[in-house]
Amino acid sequence: MASLLFVFTWAWWVFLLIPVGALVGFALSRRPERERTKRPMPTSSSAIARVGRWVQHQLLHPNLLLRFAGLFTLAVLLFVLAWLIGYYLLPEGALRAAGAEQLARGGLDVTAEGVGEEWGRIFTYNLVPLILIVLANLVLRVNGVPLGYIVPLYNVVGYGAFIGTNSFVIPYPERLAPTFAILERSGPYEMTALLIVAAATATWSHYQVRSIFHTNPEPVEPRPRIALTHLVFLALGVALLAVANLIEAAMITAL
Repeated sequence: MASLLFVFTWAWWVFLLIPVGALVGFALSRRPERERTKRPMPTSSSAIARVGRWVQHQLLHPNLLLRFAGLFTLAVLLFVLAWLIGYYLLPEGALRAAGAEQLARGGLDVTAEGVGEEWGRIFTYNLVPLILIVLANLVLRVNGVPLGYIVPLYNVVGYGAFIGTNSFVIPYPERLAPTFAILERSGPYEMTALLIVAAATATWSHYQVRSIFHTNPEPVEPRPRIALTHLVFLALGVALLAVANLIEAAMITAL
């Protein structure tokens, strides 16, 4: 929730929701057992719980292709939702100042003279979330969900919001309504590359928290195994990111 609010407001204080949520969860966990079980759980909550377990199963499927398909489907839904919110509910250019500031921090606010140089800068910049995905997945999973999943889903939501509000530093001539025309841009392929990397490394976590706010991290048993298939998909994700960034660099320098 804090990440989503940050995408739309770019205000650092929204991350204060994280410790607040932690305190609320801790307080609820300290209630007497009698009080917590006083009333039966509503049927709707049980249905939501079943849907949640099914989604979790898809995101953690032992088959890498099915795992990626589940993550990709969730990402597309979040992307379209953020795009619709940005297009219909937010003013045009609402996130442009924040986007320009972010590009300036990454040294991308000035266009390079050649395609190769521009590509190198963009690719290096986009390696940061890719590395974060791998490191987060290596370290921890929470309630079975790899921590690295947060990074690509966060980027997907942000990208959808930027498209909906037309907040790019080099904006479109007009706002782009939800349409398959977005597939002509490099962004969807960059997002897909991050999702491939996240799915490929999802089973690498060395520690887990079985119940957030209730249990401490503990080693994953049996120890994670890095398969050749994982490495192949990881390389595929990096290659797709490189190609997408090359297309983006060519489009930028052609302007």
